[in-house]
Amino acid sequence: MKSIAEPVMATGRIQALTDGVYAIAMTILILNLHVPQVPHRGPDLINALWRLSTFFMDFVISFLLLAIFWVVHHLHFHHIKRADRKLLWINLLSLLFVVLIPFTTSVYGEYRELTVAAAFFEANILVLGLIKCAQWSYATSKHLLVDPDLDQAIIDENKRVGLVTPVVALIAIGVAFVAPDWSTSTFLLIPLVIRGVRRL
Repeated sequence: MKSIAEPVMATGRIQALTDGVYAIAMTILILNLHVPQVPHRGPDLINALWRLSTFFMDFVISFLLLAIFWVVHHLHFHHIKRADRKLLWINLLSLLFVVLIPFTTSVYGEYRELTVAAAFFEANILVLGLIKCAQWSYATSKHLLVDPDLDQAIIDENKRVGLVTPVVALIAIGVAFVAPDWSTSTFLLIPLVIRGVRRL
């Protein structure tokens, strides 16, 4: 019996859907911040804004993480020239954890002193990072969905860079057992670590 060949598709619709989902998730993050209701006096507003500073930091960190994942996705699909059904589902699975980030950010913002809240958010980032690694590994295995002449050094470098976020997420989870309200600050190291990895 003749087998049906796996259809090979263009990547345009994957990139369009992914861009849209990232844009929505990044925008929803700001909904965790609410305009404070205070009397019309300067000191009261300053104090109220100061109390929002931790929520603002959560927003910045989550936005930064989504930006890093989006940049990684963009760089990957600069080299991924075609798609198949398996790549579609891997990408959709990654988007599931992208749209979850605003929720896990909110949970952490409300219960930042609890280890479980911090670990919940950091596990979200860990799983998303691992899925992105799996997506790149699948697409580049035997140059399946990339150009046959793509330099192996580029493939290997992107694999190393892709592991940075999951490793930092694991460290952050460890920190959460000691200082949950500070553990997400660990993610601010990611750009520096990525730069170091690329230099190596």
